[in-house]
Amino acid sequence: MTLLSPSAGKPSIAVSVILTLTFVAAGCSDDNNPFLPSPDHDVWTFAGSISVDSQEGLDALQGLRDVRYSLTISYGRDIVDLTPLSRLKSVGGTLTISANPELESLAGLDSLESTGYLDVAANYQLVSLAGLQNADVQRRLNI
Repeated sequence: MTLLSPSAGKPSIAVSVILTLTFVAAGCSDDNNPFLPSPDHDVWTFAGSISVDSQEGLDALQGLRDVRYSLTISYGRDIVDLTPLSRLKSVGGTLTISANPELESLAGLDSLESTGYLDVAANYQLVSLAGLQNADVQRRLNI
């Protein structure tokens, strides 16, 4: 979601994980509930797409196991730690990790087993792809 600042007229990113989850939930099936039950009560599946642009938003995803569509972690000036995603096993669509200037490591994604597409770009402090060693990228890899 891009909002225009009335004073400057310049676009500013104003997306939070809560807003994104709310908008995605409105278009989901499963009785409009994007959160799917899991036999393991401390992990969960999201039947939609998620966009995160802050460490706080990423921390709110603790226990996330599967994302049916896409997971985007972008433009997070304060994102430094992906360990809240340590239980993530699959992303059905695209996993995008881009434009996070302070992100130095992909540690926390070690449990990721599959994703349709993987896009890792413009994370200028990132020097290694360690953390993605178990991931099977099924369609396209863009680094």
